[in-house]
Amino acid sequence: MRADPFVTATLPSEITRAIRAVLGLPDLDLDAGTLLEELPGWDSMLHIAIMVELECRFGIEVAPREVEAVVSVDDLVRMVGAKQVLNAS
Repeated sequence: MRADPFVTATLPSEITRAIRAVLGLPDLDLDAGTLLEELPGWDSMLHIAIMVELECRFGIEVAPREVEAVVSVDDLVRMVGAKQVLNAS
C-alpha cells in the first residue's frame, strides 16, 4: 500500500514540531541531516522523550531496537513514515 501523499509531505514538519516541543525550543533549526546527539541538552532520556512524543503524536509503537537505530531527523522521518504505511494496511 502506498503512503498518503499528504502524510508524506507533512511528516518532516510534524516531526520537527514534535522535537521542538520536547525541547521547548520553538525556533530550533532542524533539517534531515540533523543528528539527534547535536540537539541542545541531548542525552538518552531526551532521546526517549522524543520517541514517546512521536508515539503519541502519530499513534505508533517504537520498539527498543528501533530507538537505538535512530540517530538523525531523517531516520525519524523514515521510521514514522514506514510505521504509518504499515498501520494503514
